[in-house]
Order: sequence, then C-alpha cells, then structure tokens
Amino acid sequence: MVTLSKIMRRSIQDCVNVQVQKKVGVFFIHVPKNAGTFITKQLYNKQLRHYTIRYYIDIDPELLNNYRFFSIVRPPTDRFLSAYRFLAANGTADVGVNSEELPPRKALSSIEDLADWMSPKNPSVLHPALRPQCYYLEDYTGAIPKIDLYTQHNVDRALSVYKTKYSPSTAPDKGLNSTTKCSALPIDRALESFINRFYRSDLNLYDTVNATQHP
Repeated sequence: MVTLSKIMRRSIQDCVNVQVQKKVGVFFIHVPKNAGTFITKQLYNKQLRHYTIRYYIDIDPELLNNYRFFSIVRPPTDRFLSAYRFLAANGTADVGVNSEELPPRKALSSIEDLADWMSPKNPSVLHPALRPQCYYLEDYTGAIPKIDLYTQHNVDRALSVYKTKYSPSTAPDKGLNSTTKCSALPIDRALESFINRFYRSDLNLYDTVNATQHP
C-alpha cells in the first residue's frame, strides 16, 4: 500500500539523488541487472533508483543539454537469466526486492514459467528487472536521446571517462553481484524465441552498441 509518508520519502530521495548526480557532473541511467549498483557506488558512493530518461526530462528537459548522461547495455539473454535468478532468490545481499513487485511464486518455479507468465503482459507493469532496457533509455517519442552507451564488457571504460580517479585495478567484476555475472541456465528454442520477441528492441540496441566497441 502506498502511503503519503512513502510518497514524501520517495520525493525527498529523488531530489537528493538528482542533486548528487549534478554535483558529480554526470547522470547515470541505472538499468536493472546491468552492473548499475557497482557503478553508482563507484561514482556517487550510494545506490540510485532505476530512473528512466523520461523521469529526468519531466524534472528538467535542460538536464540533457547541460549534463552528460550514460548507461550500460547488456545482451538480453544474459540479462533475462540474471533477472530470473535475482527474483527467484528474492534479491541479493546488496539489493532487496519489493514483495509487491514480485511475480507470483508459481511464475518463478522455472525460467520457462516466468517467460510464459510474462508473455502476454505489458512490459511497463513488470518488475523493473524484467522490463526491456529500452524502457529506461527511450524518451516519449520512442527514440534514445543523447546518452552515451557502453556494453557491460566496457564498464571499466565508462568509469574511466566519468570518474577521474577511477582505476581498472579496482576490478569491477569483483564488485558485480552474482546474479549480474550469471548466464549458465539452459536456453531451449522456445525460450530463445520468447527472448528474441519480447526483447527485440534490446537485441537491436545491444548489437548496434557492441559493433562500435571492443571488450
């Protein structure tokens, strides 16, 4: 149940997070399951909520003109497997899960059950970790505005650009939670077909970004 006190706390938290990013001088679009917890701790020394680019446009359209924005993209299959493990485990030691947003426990019995449950649904009603990456990156016209995009293999490169004192020796892979690094669940044709359909825009986006970068 959403109470007035919860709304007020969230509003205050949102304002603080925007000011924190302004102070650092760069805004990060935190797409769930894309190494965002590690990045936000490195850049801002705190976790940030999963704000969409539309959120920032609503606050102040000039933010896009006055500050740099960046984000991380990930292969959709890896991300979906990571999201499944994250939700099935009810979160991690670093990141909890709001029980009100969780899929039904039956839908988490297997990754196939989760895909079947998700298939007819509008992505916007799903848990944030299950929504397409493009959901967070697209503006109201369906286009991705001026956001610097890096693949997950290039977290080091991104941080070296935006954090002057960052050194790759801090080993980002050691800072990533276990569900971010996982990709070892079997994928059959039916599941592959679901991922290709449900996350088609993410597949196209990742391929485009990956083609311009190297691990």
